[in-house]
Amino acid sequence: MNRITKIIVGAFIGLFLIASTIIVVISVKVKDAGAYKASQKYIETNPDVLKETGEIKGYSFFTSGSIEHNSKGGVAYFSYTVEGSKSDLPIHIVLKTDSLDNWNVIDFTMLE
Repeated sequence: MNRITKIIVGAFIGLFLIASTIIVVISVKVKDAGAYKASQKYIETNPDVLKETGEIKGYSFFTSGSIEHNSKGGVAYFSYTVEGSKSDLPIHIVLKTDSLDNWNVIDFTMLE
């Protein structure tokens, strides 16, 4: 390999590592959010989910969605997979909060 090729390959590897780190950090931060925890609590007590999945074993590592929050309240959207003893179930959930950070589910869909 010539010098330019080595530099380009090294740059791509560096960018890949930086992007991977950012994705992992964001995923971990989202899972620490009150909205995400409220979504899990809702799922863990939803009889329709439990009927489909059996005992809940965990949740997919990667979660897509967003959290918008200010002093007056906010909205959160999440899509992830519930991993169960019988089957895995992709879900989409929307939550809304008031100024006191009480998150409530306003829409829930089991995707199949």
